[in-house]
Amino acid sequence: MKKRILSFILAFALLCAFAPLAYAANDEWLVETETYEDSYGSWRKYAYTYDSAGNMLTEYYEFSDGYWEKHTYTYDSTGNMLTYYYEISSGYWWQCTYTYDSGGNMLTFYYEISSDSWYQCTYTYDSDGN
Repeated sequence: MKKRILSFILAFALLCAFAPLAYAANDEWLVETETYEDSYGSWRKYAYTYDSAGNMLTEYYEFSDGYWEKHTYTYDSTGNMLTYYYEISSGYWWQCTYTYDSGGNMLTFYYEISSDSWYQCTYTYDSDGN
């Protein structure tokens, strides 16, 4: 557990640091950061983290005008996406939650928006998986 916490701290520190182009890898995380600048003094910073299976865990974008957005993902042990969370600097967000059957078929998709709106889709399959 200590190793995972230390890995998270390392990943978070690199995510926030925004080195011009940096890669840090160990057995649990891969962190990539990029910074782009133009001749007018504007800049964009991008940071990504991945788990050891190569699944994207976070995407973070920041711009010189103060705007930012963050995408966060979680997965089950087979790589199916369980949650997707999106947030921007204005406070707007949405979250998607997914469930699957033992064969990896999606059963439910739940979508919630910061404005208190939501909807849910339920999927059923025949014996052939269609």
